[in-house]
Amino acid sequence: MAVKKDKQHGPRLGCVARALFGISVFCSLMLAVAIVAMLLPQDLSTINGYGDGAQIGKARDLKAVMRESLQRGHEITLSEGEINRWIGQTLKVEQKGLLGSVVKIDGLGVRLRPDEAEIVIERSFRGFKSTQSMLLQVSVDADERVSSKEVILHGGPIAGFFPALKRGGRFGCLTVPQGYIHLVKPAFFQLGDVYQEELDMAFRKMQDIRIEQGQLVLTPRPSPLTQPTP
Repeated sequence: MAVKKDKQHGPRLGCVARALFGISVFCSLMLAVAIVAMLLPQDLSTINGYGDGAQIGKARDLKAVMRESLQRGHEITLSEGEINRWIGQTLKVEQKGLLGSVVKIDGLGVRLRPDEAEIVIERSFRGFKSTQSMLLQVSVDADERVSSKEVILHGGPIAGFFPALKRGGRFGCLTVPQGYIHLVKPAFFQLGDVYQEELDMAFRKMQDIRIEQGQLVLTPRPSPLTQPTP
């Protein structure tokens, strides 16, 4: 019996194979770009008061400033620079776990943008620098007597056409979805425990919180001395 070659489907299958090969090459290139971006640390020189800037002058005692604000009922504004100088001059923390002996935490920085804060951890491993960051927003529902606040662990949608996918933070220079931040949340919460008193005054005891460009505005509940007399 003679066997005939199927010439009709040959070119079509060849086009499909080339298309699949092109897609796989493109996906591999995108994966390589993502890995490189993840390994490259973000530029921390844009954070005011971080690094060498943290040691310029004595930092304002933020605990004392917030404590006085709560007692007197006066609104205060904390700049990004003075927050990072306070952290740079007070932070003492060690890397724990299996890599604790070779991985070092070099610093913690806070970048403030309108309605958004980015908390950045800088680490080093045998001279290699890396950064991981977490984005957060604060939702406040307050009136003259009651204040309800919620810390939201994302920075809004990655893309406007897909609002369900939120920006969780950055691994290096790569923006990652909110779900990936669960991998590094324990490290951020460990650092949060170091500043438990400051966070308690700012996020629990203050009446209102506003994150603006380069500054944090805290409004306490009016004290009896500042409330108007009926």
